[in-house]
Amino acid sequence: MRTLIKLLVLFSAISLVSAVAQASIISADPIDASGTFSIHGTADPTFANIEVVEIAGNDEYGWKANPHFYGFIRTIRNRTETRQRLPLSNRAKTDYKLLKPTIDDRNISFKTQSVAGVSYEFEGTFKSLDFAEKDMRNQTVLSGTLRKLTGGKVTAEAKLDFDYTPGG
Repeated sequence: MRTLIKLLVLFSAISLVSAVAQASIISADPIDASGTFSIHGTADPTFANIEVVEIAGNDEYGWKANPHFYGFIRTIRNRTETRQRLPLSNRAKTDYKLLKPTIDDRNISFKTQSVAGVSYEFEGTFKSLDFAEKDMRNQTVLSGTLRKLTGGKVTAEAKLDFDYTPGG
C-alpha cells in the first residue's frame, strides 16, 4: 500500500512539473519579425505578381487577435499587363493568409491558406531582426525559398530576397 501511495505522489509531482513547463513554453512570446516585405530586385517571372509579404506582429492586432492574424502574401493579377492600363488601386488583388509561422531565432517558415487551389510555402532567414529600428529600407533583410503550390503540388520555386517597407 505504501508503494502505491509513493507511486501516486511521484506521478502527481511529475505531472505538475510537466504541466508548468508546458505552460511556460506555450505562453512564451514568439520573436517579433513583423513587417511588410517586398521582393528585392527583379523577381523570378513566376513570382513577379507578388506585391508584398506581410508578417503580423505578436500583438492584439496580430498573433494575439481573435481570430489570430499572422499576415498574408498579396498578389496582383496580371501585374505586367495591368500596370499600363489600371492605376494601382484598381488592380485585382488576392491575399493568401499565412498559417501560424514558425520562427526560430532568425529563421522563419510558413504556409498560406489555399485560394482557388493555389497556396505558398516559405522558408527563410532574416539578416537581422532590428530592421525597423535601423530603418533598413531598400536593403535585403530576409532571404529564402518561396514555393507556389497548385492543387498541393509544387509548381514553382525560387530563392528570393526581400526588402523591408516601413509603414507597410
